[in-house]
Amino acid sequence: MLQKLKTLTKWMILAMASSTITSAGASQTQGMLLLHSKNQTAALNETIPQLGNRGCSLWHWGSVVETLGNLDIGSPDRFILLACDAQILDTAENRRALTPMLKNGAVAVEGPIMFRSDKEGEIGERAYIFKISHYTNSDPDGRDNDLDSLNSFAADRADHWTYEAFYTGLYAAGMATPDEVVVMHYDNPQQGERFRNNNPDIMKQIEAFNQNHLTEFTYIAVSLD
Repeated sequence: MLQKLKTLTKWMILAMASSTITSAGASQTQGMLLLHSKNQTAALNETIPQLGNRGCSLWHWGSVVETLGNLDIGSPDRFILLACDAQILDTAENRRALTPMLKNGAVAVEGPIMFRSDKEGEIGERAYIFKISHYTNSDPDGRDNDLDSLNSFAADRADHWTYEAFYTGLYAAGMATPDEVVVMHYDNPQQGERFRNNNPDIMKQIEAFNQNHLTEFTYIAVSLD
């Protein structure tokens, strides 16, 4: 496990103090997912204070356990999820904060947070999954209807996942800009295993949704530090 950075405790306090975000229209808070590798410790130490100076606070951080999908995101083994008061990737001046990471192969995707709801519980035991998606945009109404149907069916099943947040991807570095990043979790890894094993029909419905409405996507399973 990557040696914990001295600044992360301070960042965690900042993240815990942030208010719950329900609408990007009411607040311009940006979500940023930064995928990197554990050999970038020095660059990360240089980057974190610069991002803090630009109004970013740590949301989650930890290790990448597994990736599944066809997006080109490199081979990250670490991640940082942030909430920022303003966009970082939209100007050269702000992007300089990420230069130490990006020049060594890190990936960043950023956009306005459209929904965020932190569920109470033992956060350290949660099994998190990030999903990064590119839409086909050939049938937006069908996509919305199929997603509503999928979520409705899943909500009635035991052990279903919880959506913590999603944000639209307006800017990216190190990868093609996606349409959306979704942050979801199970209360623990066993819950996720039970849901997948006990609901093959839902898993087929998810597979059909991805095939019909996405051109590219990747699931990223992570563990929190």
